[in-house]
Amino acid sequence: DAILESLGDTSSPTARSLRSGELLPELLRHQWPGNVRELRTAIEHAVVLCRSEKITARDLPASLRQAVAETLARAAESSHRASS
Repeated sequence: DAILESLGDTSSPTARSLRSGELLPELLRHQWPGNVRELRTAIEHAVVLCRSEKITARDLPASLRQAVAETLARAAESSHRASS
């Protein structure tokens, strides 16, 4: 929320989608080796590139998009194994 506030974008549908969407847990799981600066840059990137009201993984920087895709794939595989 603090990053969105500093961008002046707290109430838009795009900002709300980041807070409530499926992407937030993935962002929280990421290690963020660059700490807050890297997170802020990723969110700025996503807000600027988002062409709809919902931020998705495709709006993230390429390096982070790959990490999120790998995490989602592992989670789906684990879920599939658990249900088998």
